[in-house]
Amino acid sequence: MNTTLTACAVLIISVPHLLAATFASGYTKGASSQLLTSNGGSGSVVFQDHATTGGGDIRFDGGNLSFGWLVDGSGSWSGGDTVSITGLALPIWANSLETDDTNNTQNGTFTFSFYSAGADNTWDGTNALGTSDDSLLGTIDVTFASANTGVDEFYVNFDSALNWTADSSQIFFTFQNTGAVRLKTGPPVDAVVPQFNEATGAAVASSGVSLAGTVTVPEPSVALLGAGACLLMLSRRRRV
Repeated sequence: MNTTLTACAVLIISVPHLLAATFASGYTKGASSQLLTSNGGSGSVVFQDHATTGGGDIRFDGGNLSFGWLVDGSGSWSGGDTVSITGLALPIWANSLETDDTNNTQNGTFTFSFYSAGADNTWDGTNALGTSDDSLLGTIDVTFASANTGVDEFYVNFDSALNWTADSSQIFFTFQNTGAVRLKTGPPVDAVVPQFNEATGAAVASSGVSLAGTVTVPEPSVALLGAGACLLMLSRRRRV
């Protein structure tokens, strides 16, 4: 008995899940940022640079944050540019033993999720994914192994960049840890990156974080170059 197998092509839309290095302490804001290539990092620009200890506390003993940060990149990229997200920094409270799972940051894996806020530049929440213009760009795992080392600005340069063709001027990101989490909001001058509820998109507050990357402007297409050359030739002929 002959059996005929028919192969079917299935289109699967997936987003990258990337692995990254381990958080390091001692982040420095500004020109000396360890997120920049000039200082051994991976990015050419820090889109928002406000990771600073101080201020109030943000704690999630179960490691499940209910909010994230909306980073404004309007001064760094335009629609159609390739944005490579290369690293970030957070003010983390890790001043207790690894076994302390209350009001502390435990060692574990931080899984960061990055989203485009869409053409309306508004975070509508994960509950609206599929009906809003927001979209998941990908996830990145980062190891935290600095429990009981103090309160500090911790940074990481990702092993692989998360690339995105910009369709928004805003990136929303959040994370979950496999252990407890305690962050600092930063002083008022740095607690300026807006926070929104991850699920509903409701405004929450603001705090200080840093996010870095590289922006690549697309090369003009051959057709556009050809059209430009024709216009230049016509302009010269009219002058003769």
